[in-house]
Amino acid sequence: MPHILLIDDDQALAAPLKEYFTRYGLELESVTLPSQGLKHIEQSTPDLVILDIMLPEMDGFEVCRTIRKQSNLPILMLTARGEVMDRVIGLELGADDYLAKPFEPRELVARVQNILKRSATQPTTRKQIELGDLKLDLVQQNAWIGERALNLTTLEYRLLALLVQHPGQAFSRDEILNAVKGIDADLYTRSVDILISRLRLQEADTTLLLMTRDRIGNGPLPLIIGVTIIAILLLIALTYHLVRRLFQPIQTIRQSVARFGSGELDQRITLQRRDELGELANSINTMADEIQAMLEAKRQLLLAISHELRSPLTRARLNAELLDESEPRARIIADIQLLEQQLAELLETEHLENRHAKLDLQSTVPKNLIESVIQQHFSTSRLSCHHEDDNQPIKLDAVRIRLLIRNLLDNALKHSPESTEPVMISSRIVDQTWAVTVQDHGHGIPAEHLPHLTEPFYRVDKSRQRETGGYGLGLYLCRVITEAHRGTLQIDSKMDKGTCVTFTVPL
Repeated sequence: MPHILLIDDDQALAAPLKEYFTRYGLELESVTLPSQGLKHIEQSTPDLVILDIMLPEMDGFEVCRTIRKQSNLPILMLTARGEVMDRVIGLELGADDYLAKPFEPRELVARVQNILKRSATQPTTRKQIELGDLKLDLVQQNAWIGERALNLTTLEYRLLALLVQHPGQAFSRDEILNAVKGIDADLYTRSVDILISRLRLQEADTTLLLMTRDRIGNGPLPLIIGVTIIAILLLIALTYHLVRRLFQPIQTIRQSVARFGSGELDQRITLQRRDELGELANSINTMADEIQAMLEAKRQLLLAISHELRSPLTRARLNAELLDESEPRARIIADIQLLEQQLAELLETEHLENRHAKLDLQSTVPKNLIESVIQQHFSTSRLSCHHEDDNQPIKLDAVRIRLLIRNLLDNALKHSPESTEPVMISSRIVDQTWAVTVQDHGHGIPAEHLPHLTEPFYRVDKSRQRETGGYGLGLYLCRVITEAHRGTLQIDSKMDKGTCVTFTVPL
């Protein structure tokens, strides 16, 4: 039976997780302190370590770094911190996979089994590989070019080993991510480009400017001409340097402000001057420090809220899974899923409300996107779909647009009686704009409520009954997603005739 070690200070999570793992033939042992976990690894090497990030004594990143210095023991990071940068740091330190709380217990088991399967089937017959001047040590995970050792991160080494072991073979981004990171790679497809660029190994380039003068005559004229040309070139270079120095401070300030405004919050102006431009640079730096501190405080609050809510939800979900099949068990799991959805939408809207939030824009065909949403979530619903010139690829954040369309269709179906016509969704591209309209045939919405429908937590039904609506974030999230794409969201409704919602996105 595979032996799994859990290093997590949440003692209430260990007991139900251990019982759940037993159902799938996995033996789980838990410790709450990193020092206990490292000692356990030295005395009795487990098959896999499940590691939390926020731990006493030292954080999970430091524990992962310590383990990686000693062995290639498989590591799965399981934590309430689900930020993209935390995932990237953990994976680059050598973690094999990363799962954020709250999680589906069956998904955790699947990831553990997947890692154990990969570690058991890794080739061990070859300890070293040589390809030209490049040499890899598969045991110590070191690499050299000639006699020069390469300083590679764990992910860079895994990528290099993959390519060297399969010379001449082409890999897709997803194949590379699955090989070097594990199965949780949906959000980081572009990180392959970064890894590839860092592996473009080349020697330092040195350029020598050689100025020579051949004998072109016996008199002094050629020498005079040569000296004159050199003097003119030096004068031009000096003039260029002086002009550049004169305007450089303004250019530096402009570039730094532009980078800070584009989201690089740690950007500061490095300008050593004691005149008015120096005072301006210092003032901008002070403002940047205050803004960064304010945004960091807000981010830390979100992380704290996320951690405090996700851990109890995870424990509740685990304990609910252990109950016998019954109607109360199903209702409990449904309520937990509703809380998880509310938490996810709260964090998503907060991220998108930040002007520095970045969309994952990819080339997407609108027609295919809409049909995939219908097939996945509304295959048995009464829907009528109409497309008009929307079969051309455009740049969209496909994940968030799918969420937008799903929310609109879910609202329309919820408020359309069975006796009325089917809900209609139409998509068209006209004048460099993609427009989508969702039309239901329900009772309609009073005019005084229309201006407030996209406000957070606003509901037409103040009694907040589940049968008449959610918790007031759906349309607000739709508006935020649309505005993040520089688009608009419009709602029209007539009593006893239905409601029409249209969003537009510029191409």
